[in-house]
Amino acid sequence: MKTTKFNPVQLASRAFYTAVNIYKDTTFLHGYATTFLGGIENSINTKHLLITNDRDALPNANYILKDYFASSQYQDATHKKFHIIDLDVYDYDTASIKLIKTHLFKSVSSISKCETFARAIDAGIESTNKIEIENVHLEAFRNMMQPYDFFKFEEVRTEFRISITLVKNGKALKPIKMNIGYFTLIVGSKPYDYQEEDSKQKKATRPSLSNPIYKVGDIEFMATFNDRKKCYCEAVDMLRI
Repeated sequence: MKTTKFNPVQLASRAFYTAVNIYKDTTFLHGYATTFLGGIENSINTKHLLITNDRDALPNANYILKDYFASSQYQDATHKKFHIIDLDVYDYDTASIKLIKTHLFKSVSSISKCETFARAIDAGIESTNKIEIENVHLEAFRNMMQPYDFFKFEEVRTEFRISITLVKNGKALKPIKMNIGYFTLIVGSKPYDYQEEDSKQKKATRPSLSNPIYKVGDIEFMATFNDRKKCYCEAVDMLRI
């Protein structure tokens, strides 16, 4: 029996546009991906948030997603990037919904991206925070023919999290929190307010106070010497003598 392979981002886009009323609902879209429908190239968003009072949104979205939800592809996934939230299963008066955008540095695992960043450093790119790579590190890097892993690279990424606080008789209940994933649908018949908030993760951004930050295109990244590789440490130590 042939197993159907689903495209989660494409399904998220279909579910969003099937359920949304663009004139009344609260929405947030982010990111872009290229898909092909009927041989035609289309650009779609990769993250979809829909908040609505229209209960028809639930069956409309589930109609698009039911086969995917029943598949092993979804069931076996470590991270479930679809969230269907029915607030009416709770006893509440109003809801406060907040989209929190957290900007943090995360390690770069792509070798090609590391090579791009390494070439930029070798070419003499200037840091954006006025902190420069130590000269002895830069010299060793060039003497060793600019290996892509001489520096550890971390790039700024933005995480999108939802926090829903329900209020009953003036008392706030325990918040419901989740990542926005590919598609988050929040349905409730009671009044709600919605806010977007920018935040920085202090622990993650602290190294940026003492390490150089660069920008290539629209990507901001940090470079630190890879002291876990013995040969790189030895090359630097030789230059310090």
